[in-house]
This record gives sequence, structure tokens and C-alpha cells, in this order.
Amino acid sequence: MILAKAVLAAAEQLGLAHDQLALILNIDSVKNLTSLELDPTSKQGEIALTLIRITTSLDALTGGDTAWMQHFLTSSPP
Repeated sequence: MILAKAVLAAAEQLGLAHDQLALILNIDSVKNLTSLELDPTSKQGEIALTLIRITTSLDALTGGDTAWMQHFLTSSPP
């Protein structure tokens, strides 16, 4: 449950919609995530941990500026 809550919080900070998070984690619905215990050794757990690490790194780089973090994720390289 802790990993599921953490990845939901990370997705919220990054501005990801629930359907986007479900697509990233390769699950049917985020609603399933809240009732499931996400195993850190499963493929979905590993992806969740990576998303949390990305969020933590972006938070440190931007000083917690969520607008910049969301811009970073949605912008494409020139």
C-alpha cells in the first residue's frame, strides 16, 4: 500500500492523469491500484519506483516548482 500511495502522490505532483498513470504502470485502472499492494519486485513496482525517483530528482532540481516539473515532462526536445 505504501508504494501505491507514493506513486499516486508522484503522479499528482507531475500532473499525470489517472489514465496516464494506469498506462505507464500497465494496469487496467488506477482504482485497482488503491486496493492492490504494489510489489516493488514486480514490473509495475519497478516502474512505480522509477517514476518516484524521477519525481524526487525533478523536485530537487526545480526546488519543488511543480509547474516547471510538469512543463519538463510535456515538452519535447528541439
